[in-house]
Amino acid sequence: MSKHFWKNPRPLVLCLCAMTFLCLILLVLYWFAEKENALLQSSRSEQFLMLAAGEAEEAVTAYRNNKPTAEVYHRICSAASYLSMASPTEENRKLTAELQDAGRDLLEAGILTEQAGDSLTALSRSACSIHQNAVHKEPASVPETPVPPWQDMPCITRAEGHQIAETLTETKNCLTPAMGRSFIYTCQNVYVKLSQKGGIPLEIAVYTPVRREGTYTRETCTFRSSRFLENALPRTLREREPLACEEAGSVYRFLYSCGNRRVRVDVRTDTGRITGLQMLPA
Repeated sequence: MSKHFWKNPRPLVLCLCAMTFLCLILLVLYWFAEKENALLQSSRSEQFLMLAAGEAEEAVTAYRNNKPTAEVYHRICSAASYLSMASPTEENRKLTAELQDAGRDLLEAGILTEQAGDSLTALSRSACSIHQNAVHKEPASVPETPVPPWQDMPCITRAEGHQIAETLTETKNCLTPAMGRSFIYTCQNVYVKLSQKGGIPLEIAVYTPVRREGTYTRETCTFRSSRFLENALPRTLREREPLACEEAGSVYRFLYSCGNRRVRVDVRTDTGRITGLQMLPA
């Protein structure tokens, strides 16, 4: 039988040709799969890069328009987070680290450095976005403001400030004190800044997505903002009735008198939660 097989090798040749053909088909399919995977990864990277560029541009705009530090910090952190999800190139890793440093510098000094502005601009340009000049290299001169009404209150400790921040934002074991002399406590979507004297809230920002239509009326939101200030401010600084109110998207924004200051309180119309507070000069 074996002698007959070797004398007639056609079946063996046919088998080898079939196996070779199948291997070629598998190699072609593997090549197409790898190419598709590379295209998907490239598309995914470009999407994250565009999201990061958008957040970087929003950070620049917010800083130029003197928006709350919380908003600028949130935009920078979001840009760094999106960029870390893009292609892990050396340039992206370096830019992500620079943005993270810019966020820390902003918390400590309250300004964006020249290097931070260059990093934000480079991120926008890397996504082929038209970007204007970098952020201000030097902070604009701030006019002198009256002494805050809590100037004579006793100083608080950082631990006391941590407890106050958790109480105001209804959080537990998730806020982290920021470096620097300011009493700032943050997590992924919460930012709280307190005064060292008296622990008065200067800025609060809670970032949560809008999931449904607003169901809370203006009267209900007014009541919630007033009750929030009862817990956040001493009796001598708070007023029961707001000076003004405006509706901005899914938020009612109330303005109250606070000694020689004004305090703005944002209440979400879909959840009824306090998502923003900013102490403003009168």
